[in-house]
Amino acid sequence: MTVSGPEVRSTWWRWAFIALILIECAPIWAFRYVPTQDGPSHLDNAAVIANYATAPIFREYYSLTLVQPAGNALAQIVLAGLLKIFAPLTAEKVFLTAYIVGFFLAFRYLLRALTPYADHFSCLAGVCVPSFFFYMGFWNFIAGSVLLLFTAGYVLRQTARWTGRSLAALTVLACLLYGTHAVPWAVGVVAVAVLCLSDLALAYAMRRAGTPLAVSLLPGAVARHVVLPLLAILVPAAALWLHLSRASQTPGCGPDTGLLAILWPLYSLSFLHSLTVADIPLLKMLGAAVLLAAALVAGVAVVRGGYERRSTGMLLLSLACAAIAIAGPDCIGTGLFVRSRVAFFSFIFLLAWMASALQRWPKPLLHGIPTVFCLFAVAFMATRIPLVARWNATLAGVTEVGQHVRPNSTVLQLDFAPQEGIDPALHAAGLLSERPIINLRNYEALADHFTTRFRPGMSPVPALGTMAQIRGVPPVFDVARYERETRGRVDYLLFNGWPEPRQAGDERPEAALYPEQLSAFTIAATSREGRFRLYERAVQGPR
Repeated sequence: MTVSGPEVRSTWWRWAFIALILIECAPIWAFRYVPTQDGPSHLDNAAVIANYATAPIFREYYSLTLVQPAGNALAQIVLAGLLKIFAPLTAEKVFLTAYIVGFFLAFRYLLRALTPYADHFSCLAGVCVPSFFFYMGFWNFIAGSVLLLFTAGYVLRQTARWTGRSLAALTVLACLLYGTHAVPWAVGVVAVAVLCLSDLALAYAMRRAGTPLAVSLLPGAVARHVVLPLLAILVPAAALWLHLSRASQTPGCGPDTGLLAILWPLYSLSFLHSLTVADIPLLKMLGAAVLLAAALVAGVAVVRGGYERRSTGMLLLSLACAAIAIAGPDCIGTGLFVRSRVAFFSFIFLLAWMASALQRWPKPLLHGIPTVFCLFAVAFMATRIPLVARWNATLAGVTEVGQHVRPNSTVLQLDFAPQEGIDPALHAAGLLSERPIINLRNYEALADHFTTRFRPGMSPVPALGTMAQIRGVPPVFDVARYERETRGRVDYLLFNGWPEPRQAGDERPEAALYPEQLSAFTIAATSREGRFRLYERAVQGPR
């Protein structure tokens, strides 16, 4: 399905493409912290992987399973490798920069397989990079999105030319894709089926029109063109089946029959919002712009002709993903936000179709559509910067009090008033990963789809409290019971925020709420703004 004919080059749009990449990467390096919800937790667990052999406390509390049937590991393994070279915060910046650059290049790679106008439309990727999943800190998923776009571009280039070598390469891509995250891999399976069948249908239409065929319609050729690529991409399916057969369902994650809740991700483009839902109105404007641009492209194709039939595969793939996002489950096992994740890919593939639907573009559309998308990308950046700056001031308090935490200690973070939506302070204790420290609220080590697991005799759940109790408002926990029933210990308590309503002059509300528990602790440090308060064990627990 590779586009034939000369490439339509545009030096100006190539420079715009590079400039947009630099703009998207700038906040990562301009601020000390990248405020994401799960990012500190991934950084913490990557530090465990990187230093497992040299830090006895990690081996005491954790076990590692780098290869496990859930996949969901490749990004953290890469991040652990970066920690061998860089300090934790720098390693995270390098990883996220690689993601942003990789996403732009993978989208461009996909477009170059579809249209000679890839120079002009590669900038459309700019509105997709800073997504909800980025700010949630879903590192494995966003890395998988890069691999998915690259895989789709590779499949388009191999149409009618599948060989043993290319099928083997697709198998490797499938394993890497699944090893990163299951949802991009599942969408990759749909992509292979839709793109191969679409090309087959196009070949059949060409035969009916008397056009020389690029694809043989003999049964053996059909099998080689569709069945073998599907078998190659399906290789990791056994691992997924094994994981789902063992995984427990996420509590409260039942079927969602509310039509508004099902359609919301597609209507509001909520999968693109950043640190706050306040940018939803801007996203609705983007959605209207996309629909208008798609209608203009379709109108030009009908009025002037010159529709690029090869692009139909992208449109069908977008529609298939939209159908899954509407009718599919929102969680599978412990996997959450399935609809939003698939809707995200539906949007990307719609952009790819729109960019490749015409053989020849009217100049107003050729330059107008990329310009509008670049303006939206810059507008999103402008709305994020104040929030990023505000969260940097908040997160600085974590490392400020964290300087008082001794290496080879355990820390339990307790939140009084977590923020609704994306909360970069939720796993803030993970920012203390420059030294070997055990985060007793490490949710990844309590799940069944990550590489790090608490050893049974050290797990804080249920002896310290259930995860719902520990993360409740106010939190419920029992240090004495945990140390009595397990071989674990609690060296530090890190309190975040204040109960609501906050009483005037009440700077340490935990003292009144937990007088018995805190009798064994003494205040060690308080951040400048008072939001983070660190208590150190005064009466030593078991060792």
